[in-house]
Amino acid sequence: MSDVPQITSMNALPVAIGDATFLPEARELVLADSKVVLEPRLADLLSYLVTAQGKVARDELLNAVWGDEGSDEALTQAISKLRRHLGDEQRPYRIIRTIPKFGYALDGKAINLAHVEMVQSVPDTNQSNGALEKQSKSNRSFYQGIAVGVGLMCIVILLYAVLNRPTQVELEREMILCPPDAPPESCAKMLQQQS
Repeated sequence: MSDVPQITSMNALPVAIGDATFLPEARELVLADSKVVLEPRLADLLSYLVTAQGKVARDELLNAVWGDEGSDEALTQAISKLRRHLGDEQRPYRIIRTIPKFGYALDGKAINLAHVEMVQSVPDTNQSNGALEKQSKSNRSFYQGIAVGVGLMCIVILLYAVLNRPTQVELEREMILCPPDAPPESCAKMLQQQS
């Protein structure tokens, strides 16, 4: 198996794959409007497919990328994730093709960008995440302010209720002057006269 491409010996130059650019050293997949940092195994799998330049057997991919830890399910899931990142989710697949009873093949449109100048600047998702983070902090501060205001209002209402409730002496005086069966109007007059 000396002709099997090694992941470590792969050229680290950018590669155009479909509408995306793969940056092997950074393990990034750059799309028209975003940048995705690939999990290490996904990046290794994509690197291997690019380096192999053709059909690759499932067992070969498993051995090269996962070693003894690999399984058919892990490979299938990884291929599915790569297709999703590449926007290749509709059958028939255009970029990573399934070779029945054998393995996979990266479409022949993978172009090494060694001599192609990258003209388009891609926005860094970390910068847009920073804007989202600021907005999130602003929203959080707003809701924290509302919570503090509501809490203070509850404390004021409780203090008012505690401080303005009648004392035991007032309650006893009211009970003496106004028996339970007395009409409310006469009780009010008696209490006003006593005050």
